[in-house]
Amino acid sequence: MKLVGYPARIFRDPNEEDEVYLVEFPGLGGGEVPVTTYGDSLEHAREMAVECLTGYILSADDGPGVEKPGKPVKGEEIIYPELPVAIALTIRAMRHAAGLSQKEAASRLEVTQPTYSRWEHPEKCNASVGTLEKIAKAFGRKVVVSFPEAS
Repeated sequence: MKLVGYPARIFRDPNEEDEVYLVEFPGLGGGEVPVTTYGDSLEHAREMAVECLTGYILSADDGPGVEKPGKPVKGEEIIYPELPVAIALTIRAMRHAAGLSQKEAASRLEVTQPTYSRWEHPEKCNASVGTLEKIAKAFGRKVVVSFPEAS
C-alpha cells in the first residue's frame, strides 16, 4: 500500500494578471466547497497544497472525505500530507482494508489499544522504522523507503 495522498487540481488563475496558481482538493470539504489554497508559482502552490492538506486533515480528522481519498481524474495530481500524517492515515487504511478494529489490530501486534491508536492518529504518530516494519508485517506488507531527488 502506498502512502495515502489526495487528488488536487493545480491551475493558473485566469482572473489574475500576476502568476498565481490555485489548488483545489475536490474530494475534501464534504463536497460543498472544495478545500483550496494558492501559490505565486507552481512550486509554491504545491508547497502550500501540502501545508493546506495537512492542516485540513488535522482539523477534520475522520471528517467527510478524509478517510478515503478519491482517485485522480485527468488534470489532477496526488498531494501527500506531511509525512507523519501520511503514515498515520496509511496505517489506518491498512487496518480498514484488513477489516480489523483498532483493538484487533493491537492484539495482532501484541500492543495495547491506546499504543496502537497513537500510530493511527495524525498528530500523535511517531512510529520508529522498527515499529513500521512490525506494523507492515502484521498486515502482510513490507516497508520501502525511498529518497528521490527533490524536484
